[in-house]
Amino acid sequence: MTPCDTSEAARWLMQDARTTALPEDILEQLCERMIAGGVPLAGCGVFIQTLHPELFGRCFIWRQGFGPTVLEFPYESAESIALQRSVEAGIRPSDRIVSLDPDQADSCLSLQVFRDLRAADVKTFVATPIVFSDGEMHLAIWTTRRPGGFTEEQKRGIENIVGPLSRLSEVYALRRRAAVLLDTYVGRASGQRILAGQIRRGHTEALHAAIWLSDMRGFTELADNIAPHTLIDLLNRYFDCQVPAIARRGGEVLKFMGDGMLAVFPISESDGDAKTVCNEALGAAYEARARILAMERGFDGGRAGIRFGVALHLGSVMYGNIGGERRLDFTCIGPAVNLAARIEKLTGRLGRTILASTAFAAACEDPMVAVGEFELAGFVRPQKVFGVPDEDG
Repeated sequence: MTPCDTSEAARWLMQDARTTALPEDILEQLCERMIAGGVPLAGCGVFIQTLHPELFGRCFIWRQGFGPTVLEFPYESAESIALQRSVEAGIRPSDRIVSLDPDQADSCLSLQVFRDLRAADVKTFVATPIVFSDGEMHLAIWTTRRPGGFTEEQKRGIENIVGPLSRLSEVYALRRRAAVLLDTYVGRASGQRILAGQIRRGHTEALHAAIWLSDMRGFTELADNIAPHTLIDLLNRYFDCQVPAIARRGGEVLKFMGDGMLAVFPISESDGDAKTVCNEALGAAYEARARILAMERGFDGGRAGIRFGVALHLGSVMYGNIGGERRLDFTCIGPAVNLAARIEKLTGRLGRTILASTAFAAACEDPMVAVGEFELAGFVRPQKVFGVPDEDG
């Protein structure tokens, strides 16, 4: 029998694996090193719970001869609920290694997520807890085709790498958690800047962009007439009509302000094309308008009167860290944002959904129509405002 020694695999986890970019690649290389160390692995599955607005967890699966795959599970899916229950029922943080029966009703191996590990020639399944430093428990499952399953020496070889695997898994999970949280709350580009170290108060940079500022009309009255939980659901659905349309066209949402939203479509200094960017911003406005109209028809029988207005402007803003000593906001400010806010207020007054500034209309390839000149608070000269042709009359 081949002697079992996984010390090299454990050393690799502790010293060299951190240079590997993707967790699934780490799992593949780890399994190959364990096989070289005498552990006859047929497959491995590592399940890690996440901190994500939509996902309960991710599972990394490796099978010999097939390479790694990554599966993601939404919170309310039957798979996520069953997986959580089976993990809680089947393994404890104090356990070192636990044999699993795939035919047992409460075994996580009965779940579809691990179906690839249950190949016909797999003889044995064992599980080890992946415990983070704060007590969070996750799960690793190891399989073999060896008749009789893993020997006691091979099980000790698996146990030898669980500690280093837990520490490295936690590092990668925390990195991903930080990126997801920043992406969720401040946006992808802003989050990348923050993770890169741009966190000093007052650190700003000039940004040339198409600016989007939208607001729901009649929100205060609506809030007084529907239940709070219904209002929250309405707001989430309302923003779902806008955010994907903006993101698909290269924009980034910077801020939610109650029922209002600020977004930018950045224009690169080196090869930026204002016409293309403005066309994308206007396309997002058209899509958002159509989706909100469809949502209105399905909400409260169409009686709620959901309306919104969006102002589009092209200009330069200061983009960066602004706020108090220990509470900062990564946002943009400047006269261009102020002008977009003033124009947005005109949407209700003029009975239009989409309005734009002169600068935006001039850069946009799609035709826009002048709707008048207006005195706007904070601006010395009247500002010419443009609308879209299909809202005339």
